[in-house]
This record gives sequence, structure tokens and C-alpha cells, in this order.
Amino acid sequence: MKKLKDTVFNAMESVGGFRVARYIARDNPKILMYHRIIDHPQVPAITPSEFERQLDYLKAHFNVQPVEQLIANRIAGKNDKNAIAITFDDGHADFYDTAWPLLKKYELPASLYVTTGFVDNQCWLWPDLLRHILWETPLATVSDKHLPTLPLAKADLPKTWNTIASHCLTLASDARIDYIKQLAGRLQVSTEAKPTAPFNAVTWDNLRDMQNQGLIVGSHTVSHRILSSLDHKDLANELTTSKMRIEKELGITVNGICYPNGMTKDISKTVEDASNECGYQFGLVAYPANAQATNPMHQGRWAAPKSFKLFKRLVNGITRDGNPTGQHV
Repeated sequence: MKKLKDTVFNAMESVGGFRVARYIARDNPKILMYHRIIDHPQVPAITPSEFERQLDYLKAHFNVQPVEQLIANRIAGKNDKNAIAITFDDGHADFYDTAWPLLKKYELPASLYVTTGFVDNQCWLWPDLLRHILWETPLATVSDKHLPTLPLAKADLPKTWNTIASHCLTLASDARIDYIKQLAGRLQVSTEAKPTAPFNAVTWDNLRDMQNQGLIVGSHTVSHRILSSLDHKDLANELTTSKMRIEKELGITVNGICYPNGMTKDISKTVEDASNECGYQFGLVAYPANAQATNPMHQGRWAAPKSFKLFKRLVNGITRDGNPTGQHV
């Protein structure tokens, strides 16, 4: 079936089908979501060459615009044709080292949503810490009462990470960090207090440099905790402290919040209202959320795939069954 679909899509492209699909979906803007642009065995990411190929395609075929402009137009019902915005989450160092120079090369706007405690070297992002521990352990397997016996050979780490990460997402934020630290002890891995390469963050000087060149910087909270799980005090702290920290360091007004993890269970009406009350003008989730397109505090995004073939299908509005509907399936 996959081979047949690939044949159909290849045939569509050869006869101009993507151009037709793009025309049909021209009034359905998309916000793309990225995380890492790096070629490193420990990091599942889009490589620099893959990213540059995507940017070249966007430059040639789409109206790439700042996310605030796209959202304002979408809410007003006045979408620009073939509009796309580029967003990045977290604030890893490879954004400054690799992604931003390529964005500048193609003269494309982008926004970056940073976890301020991460930029301040006060915390690891827990998915990174888990990857670091699994990579560094000398042991061959891991198990506990929550997990089956999982292999720790390098080739098995992506699946093992997925299994453990799925369990971690069932835990409250503080319990999740405690569990990962206990796991490090069982796996005989000592962890640095500050994230180490390839998991280190951009610096405030990096952010000032990019902001002066046109980068839009927003908040991804202080410590990347799941906001829907927090009480009112902790929720307000994550939202307000991160916003104030960025504004103090960069001398800007922060308008956007990117909700950590960003799936339906991670966001609630309470989270959206609290974000708005803290001064945010829009909020970004991690799935398309087309049904809430006119809600500024619940703006959907599409995860940019590694595969250039899948990337072209996504941005041109072709769904998994090949129909150019401009809607998510």
C-alpha cells in the first residue's frame, strides 16, 4: 500500500499535482513546528541539509510570514494566499549555530519559544536528560515495576526512550524529574547540573543577537512543566516569570506563549485564560487544531517531518489519503 501511495504521489508531482493542491489549499495557512536542526547520533532531528532543502522549497512556493501576522490574519478571516509561519520550540544552541544562519540565508522570518530556566542553565529539558542517561549507561538493559525489560544497545535506544518517555508523561512534573534522576542512579550515570552538548541551550547574548536581526522570541515557560497539571500559583509563575525574564533580557514585549508538550490533555481553558491574563496575545499548541483556528490562545501547528517527500505533501495541503483538502486527517 505504501509503495502504491508513493507511486501516486510521485505521479501527481510529475504532472503538476502539487501545484494544483497548493492552489486548492491556498486559503488554509499553516504554522510549522520545529525543534532541533542538528546531525548527531543522540538527537532525533532534522539535519541541516534537510532543513535547507525545506527552506528553499518554502521560499520558492509559499508566502512565509511572521507568526503574529499569520494569526492576526487568520482570526480576521483575511488569510494571505499560501501563508506559512516557521516556529521553533525550546531554545537549543543549534538554533543559533545552524537554523538561524539558514533562515537568514533564505531571508525567511521565524519565531523561537524559549524555556527560560533552560537558557539560564537552571534545568535540563527532561526528554534530553533521559536521552543523555540512556546513551551514557554502561548497562545492557533496564526495567522496573513500571517498565518491561528494555534493551540499551545504541540501536535500540529510540524505542526504549519512547517507552520510558510515555511512562514519564503519566507523572506529575516534579515526580517525572525524580523518576528520571532515580533512573540515572540505577543506570550508573552521573548527570551534570547544567545541560551538556548536544543538549545545551542558546545564551541570552545569542538571543539578543538574533532578536536584533529580526527573530521573534516568545515564552515556552520557565521549566517546561505541563501547564494543565499545575495549581493556580505554579501556573502563574511559569507563565509570568518566563515572560518577564525574556522582556528584561531582550527589552521587548513578549506576545506569544508556546504550551509545553502542547497536546490536548496538556492545555485547558484555565491554561488559556491564565495565559491571556498574564499578557500573552496568542498561544501555540503542538497539533493542527483546525477547529479552534479563530481562538488566539489555541493556535494549531504542524510538525515539520524529516522526509522531504512528506514535507512537500504537508505544506501543499495533501492529506494522507492524497486528497488536497488543506485539512488535517
